[in-house]
Amino acid sequence: MLVRIAAVLGLMVVSLAASADVYKWVDAQGRTHYSDRPDSYNAERLAVASRRTNSSAVSERNTEEQEQRQRADAQSTEQRREQSSTQSVRDDVAKTRDKQCKEAQEQYRVAIESQKLYRVGKDGEREYLTSAEIDEARLNARRARDQVCGSSS
Repeated sequence: MLVRIAAVLGLMVVSLAASADVYKWVDAQGRTHYSDRPDSYNAERLAVASRRTNSSAVSERNTEEQEQRQRADAQSTEQRREQSSTQSVRDDVAKTRDKQCKEAQEQYRVAIESQKLYRVGKDGEREYLTSAEIDEARLNARRARDQVCGSSS
């Protein structure tokens, strides 16, 4: 019988410790404080209900949060990969345009500096252009350069 009384008293002490009081008060600067001990006579005792932690619910929540972080990380990695690919394509296009511009500039330079221009005939022979055809070829070379490089070239 004495053992039962001691056990009941022990459980009561443990339950009293688990349901500790919480006090709330506002200091002179207007800041709100919470503590297990009142700081002043103005402290308000709060009724705080306590219950056991549901470890399976916590575990499930932690698992879900971890899965969400993994999905977010995977999405972020995919976005970086996509941005990298897009930038690579842009770089390739810029290199190609630069190469095409240089070629168009060289063709225009040759058209302007050459005394005689020709085209290759059906049998591979040179057919020299007339003065009017040379002027037209130079104009076409300039238009091609301006189109590929921009009109400010």
